[in-house]
Amino acid sequence: MRIAEISSPDLRHQSDHHERVLSQLESLIIQAENQNHSPETLSTLSSDLRQTLSRLSQLAPFSNNNSLKLRIWKLSYRLWNSCVDLSNSASVSRSGGFSKESVAGLRHVASDLLSLAADVSGVPSPAVKSAFFYHKTGLIWHDLKKFDLASTCFERATEIVSKLDITRISDSGEKKLLLDINIARSRAAWEVLDRNLAITLLNRAKKSLLFGSFEHHKSLASQYLVFAKSVLSKNNEASSLNEALKLMNEALDLCEKGQAEARTREETLELKELQSKTLRFISAVHLQKGEYESVIKCVRVLREGGFGGGGDHHASLPVLAMKAWLGLGRYGEAERELRGMVAIKGIPEGIWVSAVEAYFQAAGTAAGAETATDVFLGLLGRCHVSAKAAVRVAHRVVGDGEDVNEGAAKLRSKVVAELASDERVQALFASDTAAKERTAMHAVLWNCASNHFRSKDYETSAEIFEKSMLYLPCDMENRVLRAKSFRVLCLCYLGLSQLDRAQEYIIEAEKLEPNIASAFLKFKIYLQKNDQNGAIEQILAMKMCLDFSPDFLSLSAHEAVACRALPVAVASLSNLLNFYTSKTAMPTTEVVVLRTLVTILTQEPDNESEVLKYCKRTHARASELGPDCFFGKEEVGRRELNWFAATSWNFGTKCGKEMKYELCIEFLRLASEFYGVLIDGKVEENSIMVCKSLILTVSAMIAAENQKQTSLVDTEVKHAVELLDRAAKILTSLSTGTMEPDLLFMYTFNACDIHGRINNSEAQLHLVKRFASSKACNPKHLLQLGLTALQGPRSSPQVATFALNECLSALLSSPLPDYENVALTVRKLVAVSSVHKGDTDDDAVHSMYKQAYRIMVGLKEGEYPSEEGKWLAMTAWNRGAVPVRLGQVDLAKKWMNVGLELAKQVAGMETYRESQLLLYSYRLLPFLHISPSLSMESLSMVISSSLPLQNHPKTHKSPFSKPTNLPLFRHSNLLQTFTKTHLSFTIIDLFTSFPSLASETTIVVPSTEPGKIDLESIVVSIDDFFNRYPFFVAGCTVIWLIVIPITKYYLSKCKYIYANDAFQKIREDPNAQLLDIRNAKTLVSLGSPNLNSLNKSVVQLPFTEEDEDGFLKNVLNNFADPANTVVCILDNFDGNSLKAAELLFKNGFKEAYAIKDGVRGKKGWLQLWDMMFLDPLFVKLCARYPVDDEISVGMSKGCFRIAFSIASKKKRVWASISHVFDVLLRCRYCTWYISLGHNNQESVVTQEKFLPPSVHIVSKKKKKKVKTSQQLEINGVNQKTRDKNDGSSSGIVPVVQSEMKDPAHVNETKSINVGSRSSSPYPNYPDMKPPSSPTPSKP
Repeated sequence: MRIAEISSPDLRHQSDHHERVLSQLESLIIQAENQNHSPETLSTLSSDLRQTLSRLSQLAPFSNNNSLKLRIWKLSYRLWNSCVDLSNSASVSRSGGFSKESVAGLRHVASDLLSLAADVSGVPSPAVKSAFFYHKTGLIWHDLKKFDLASTCFERATEIVSKLDITRISDSGEKKLLLDINIARSRAAWEVLDRNLAITLLNRAKKSLLFGSFEHHKSLASQYLVFAKSVLSKNNEASSLNEALKLMNEALDLCEKGQAEARTREETLELKELQSKTLRFISAVHLQKGEYESVIKCVRVLREGGFGGGGDHHASLPVLAMKAWLGLGRYGEAERELRGMVAIKGIPEGIWVSAVEAYFQAAGTAAGAETATDVFLGLLGRCHVSAKAAVRVAHRVVGDGEDVNEGAAKLRSKVVAELASDERVQALFASDTAAKERTAMHAVLWNCASNHFRSKDYETSAEIFEKSMLYLPCDMENRVLRAKSFRVLCLCYLGLSQLDRAQEYIIEAEKLEPNIASAFLKFKIYLQKNDQNGAIEQILAMKMCLDFSPDFLSLSAHEAVACRALPVAVASLSNLLNFYTSKTAMPTTEVVVLRTLVTILTQEPDNESEVLKYCKRTHARASELGPDCFFGKEEVGRRELNWFAATSWNFGTKCGKEMKYELCIEFLRLASEFYGVLIDGKVEENSIMVCKSLILTVSAMIAAENQKQTSLVDTEVKHAVELLDRAAKILTSLSTGTMEPDLLFMYTFNACDIHGRINNSEAQLHLVKRFASSKACNPKHLLQLGLTALQGPRSSPQVATFALNECLSALLSSPLPDYENVALTVRKLVAVSSVHKGDTDDDAVHSMYKQAYRIMVGLKEGEYPSEEGKWLAMTAWNRGAVPVRLGQVDLAKKWMNVGLELAKQVAGMETYRESQLLLYSYRLLPFLHISPSLSMESLSMVISSSLPLQNHPKTHKSPFSKPTNLPLFRHSNLLQTFTKTHLSFTIIDLFTSFPSLASETTIVVPSTEPGKIDLESIVVSIDDFFNRYPFFVAGCTVIWLIVIPITKYYLSKCKYIYANDAFQKIREDPNAQLLDIRNAKTLVSLGSPNLNSLNKSVVQLPFTEEDEDGFLKNVLNNFADPANTVVCILDNFDGNSLKAAELLFKNGFKEAYAIKDGVRGKKGWLQLWDMMFLDPLFVKLCARYPVDDEISVGMSKGCFRIAFSIASKKKRVWASISHVFDVLLRCRYCTWYISLGHNNQESVVTQEKFLPPSVHIVSKKKKKKVKTSQQLEINGVNQKTRDKNDGSSSGIVPVVQSEMKDPAHVNETKSINVGSRSSSPYPNYPDMKPPSSPTPSKP
């Protein structure tokens, strides 16, 4: 093709197209230069510019049109400047009318527009300027977290500068731009998690973009350090730590190289600072890796200034060193580092708080807690400490309570308490701005105290709770919290048994917030003090609280049971029962409350009346509401009903055994009612128990009659008949297999007794016949019925005869007859026939004897009771005596023959039988016509050889003569009462043989089971021993209860002694001392005795029970050798003297005595002088028997004369030698008095001088001045006043008036009432849990 054929572009047309696009672009830039833009218009402008730029880029390149490039260049700068203006206006006005992203988009358009112009002639370094635009725009996108757009800008800038020859670049700014672009691109790659690219870019810059510049080394090292910190902040794995350490080493290396390029000292210092910072981070990495030695080396290098210049004293170095020492287990060095922080002024709060936490977390002991607290308090005045930091330290010291033993937790709490109570710490929370931190501090302390409270460390808990209240303002908003704190403190001191302090706190809580919780805690305090009356009154106060609920009454009952205050528990539950009548919804059913109440009452004896009252209430409420509604339905209702029935039954039988028959009647009647109740309309299987209860009720009525010795009235007899009729109907309905053998007998026995009272013999006989025909009949029951029918005024011979005959038949028909009972039955039948039928039916009596003979024939020797056989033989023989005298030969022969036959069957009656034969022949001689001489001879032989006849021989007593053959109740009062009231032994047998329905156990006679201990036999043996050796038992009792205690008392070295004995002991024993334990107030009015005459002094030490240790310490300080010291203790009376004596004797004193009646008592120290010297008769006798100048020679004679005269006037017994010496003692001081002068008128001394120094007690009240010439009366108190005072109580002490009186006049006296001080400690109780409500046991 030829050149002419080559088409040339239409430059004119292309130029027009460029002009249109540039004009459109310029108009858009003009719009951008307008400052009034909304977010919508700015976004629209940015999109329009981007579209126009796209059209313009399609027309590129513009290599031949430099003017067009220059125009594009200018438009780009205009757009960039408008973006700068928009940014500046936005930062100044802070209006935020448009988004930063829209401005960044405009910058991006400007950067693209500038890069489109490419090289422009006349513009220096156009590529660098284009790269600069991209770099700035990328930084803005990076700040806006638009990392993809930022990466695009940085990559575009890198692409532009990569075409440059960096060796020809001389401008330092352009060099710095190249490094910044590379670093910025690396940062963008790091943000998008392209770490390899980021590190590669940094390494590339390290190789080629440093240009030997200090600034470049610092920037690149800083970026390495930033990347290392980023790795540490996101991951603490070993690989991450190694990577961070590698980056930091690169930074450290750059710092070292950069120092060689530094030109000034400031540049060197900057690099060294960066180097130190990097090394500190390297130390932190080694610390995280556990390379503690490396940490110590780094810290040492930093402190010693290993990089030149002064050492580094950064605040983090003590923290790093402390943690490294802790890691090495060297707590001493760690503590030194921590305490060294106090010397660093202005240490940042976060650093030292972190150090304190780290140290305490590693040390974790009490010492660690104390060190942490000391550091905190030390830094408090040197550094800025906020309330938040104090909360952090307190929380760290307290810990979470996990994996901390009890001792360490307690020590930590004490440290926190000291910290919280420091005034400087409290000042941190004083301002209103620290309200949040104050609440947090209170929460920390509260939680700490709560943990100790749950672990029952009440002492520590109380201390922390008190400290927590320091952070509760005393305002209305915190009123409830303060009341709650007081209540918790009350609980703590309750746990410590400090009841007085607990009461103080609960009173304060009640003032702040009177509610049921405070009232209940007051109730609990009364319980702990064992103030049952106060507790019962507090129950009533609890009911008046606005937030009261019945649940607190139930809780009160549980607390009372735990404290064994059963009357209080009963009062609580009784008040709780009142809420059930008001139809209030209750959490617990009424039957449960009643059951619990009855159970509590059973815990103490003699509460049967109260138990009966609530059982009756249960029955009344069940009748009122219905059994299903009151007891419950189905199994629950049956269990509750059976529980009350069984309780009534058990109490009925218990009262019967204790002979409380009135209560027994009521309980058994209730038992029959409970057992007869229907649940769910179904008949319970309790018919037998109803029958038993009815029968035993009648038995109890009969026993009560005999106990009171009054007959049953007609109404009671009718009621008994009704009860027995009900029992008869139940017995009729029962099958023979389900009926207990003794049940029918009990019914028959009681029915016979009741029918006998209404003279219904036919009914009695009918009952006995029906019983005899039943399968439950046995010979013992028949024998008992027969014996009972013979006793008392309402005897029934017909019933007795039938019962005894049936008994005899049954006994003889048994395989192994009991011949003792056979003998007893035969004797009773003989007695019935003889007494009630008389001689009209002699054949019947004779037939009984013959029957006895037939029974005895063929028996072995001793099988039939020999005494009974002798009785039969002798009574049969004696029955022939009357016919002999009356000449009724046949009748006499009949009875004599029977007697001989019976005697033949009894062992040991052979000689007696021979004499009977001779007497038989002699008695019948007149009727047989035998020679009288022969008869007289025979009679003499008989008299000389035979035994005497006995009309009432000693016979064997059957065990059934009295109902005492039951093993379990042989010594029971109930049994004896039933015996006296003619009741059968089987009544007691029925009481004792029926099982207890609550326990479902059966009473077993111990004697019937081999291999078990027979407790009854042991008791019987002991009782038998007491009966055999009563004097021995009495002697042992007297020795044990009287002789031994008296001997111990008189030999005791710690006891009461009287004042005169104490005075003698102090005077005679050089080691004896007097100890006055009265308080200072008492000593002011009445001082201690004066013992100067004995060369001894009184030790005054007040004694109180609350401070026994302090008293003992003071005593030991005053007595050098307690082991050899005898101390006599003096009090106002004798309230505390014996307690003090016991305390001193137990703590090493040889002997310790308490002076009886003390100072002011009837026989106390003050009265000692009265007994010796104030006797008016003594004064008269002194005047009657004057002593001359030679009184010292005749002192003994005068003493005896006065002594015997006083004794005779007083009508004293001279047999008492000690009394005479007492009088002589008085006389001795009298002679001493008289020897002061020739006569009483010449030498009169004051009353106080008559007091011997060993007895005198000085009154310390102020006295008026008296003239020496005037003297007081000798006695100071006249006889009338003395007699009056003698009749007064020991608490009134006469005080002598200090006014001047004439000796002839009588001084008046005043009385001071001295009250006794009570000091009784409060009792302590075991922390027990309240018992749960009892559940009824199945009968």
